[in-house]
Amino acid sequence: MEDLESAINVSQEAIDTIPEDHPDRTLILGILSAQLGMRFERTGSMKDLERAISIAQGTVNAISKDHPGRAGILSNLGSQLRMRFERTGAMEDLESAINVSQEAIDTIPQDHPGRAMILDILSTQFRLRFERTGEMKDLEHAINFAHEAVAITPQGHPDRAIFLNNLGTQLGLRFKKTGAVKHLDRAINHVQEAIETFPQDHPGRVGILSNLSSQLGMRFERTGAMEDLEKAISIAQEAINTFPQDHPGRAGILKKLSSQLKMRFERTGAMEDL
Repeated sequence: MEDLESAINVSQEAIDTIPEDHPDRTLILGILSAQLGMRFERTGSMKDLERAISIAQGTVNAISKDHPGRAGILSNLGSQLRMRFERTGAMEDLESAINVSQEAIDTIPQDHPGRAMILDILSTQFRLRFERTGEMKDLEHAINFAHEAVAITPQGHPDRAIFLNNLGTQLGLRFKKTGAVKHLDRAINHVQEAIETFPQDHPGRVGILSNLSSQLGMRFERTGAMEDLEKAISIAQEAINTFPQDHPGRAGILKKLSSQLKMRFERTGAMEDL
């Protein structure tokens, strides 16, 4: 956190001293906006998020349509608007997030190394709108964008596991909506691949473990295969052991594990599961 605070201070000082018409000013504003967004994610301070969005919006309005940094700033703004939607529930923020992320995709070259991340961001935004409205076309868009992000990301790329997990999440939702187990099978395969390629000590690993445990639990409930339930319990236990004691997500995984142990007790009668 100290490094982030220092980075914000340096970026702010640079903005305060650089001339308004300097060609690097746009880049520094984009960096400052991203840094404030990161501090919001860490602290939950809405003041930081509001300022991040304001800076990003001002920068997008100030730069030309063909500016090489425009797609990155649009993508950053889309992510921040999505975060505000998740905090406040304001649908206009989610709609704006989708619009600016779509513009970012339309702007960025097909072979740009940052394209896959913007596709993944857009996939998440369409998923959130599906979860709010229930519109299947939004879920299909989410799946298509997630699939493209995976397809253009080579094996061994550090972000590939994140994209695989996102695709698995969207396919899991399609299973819930349609009841077709083939979608759940694909979801589990993608999330399993994500786990196998994610570093053991990465802080994001626990979220993927939780996702895989949930999907295996859903398949057990559908098929009755004890192997899936055993795996779901084992993975949930691994996730709990990975989470810090004071992490806000720990309670959700404990609840999930409790439910899975209850299901195993109902199947086996083993008192230790209670």
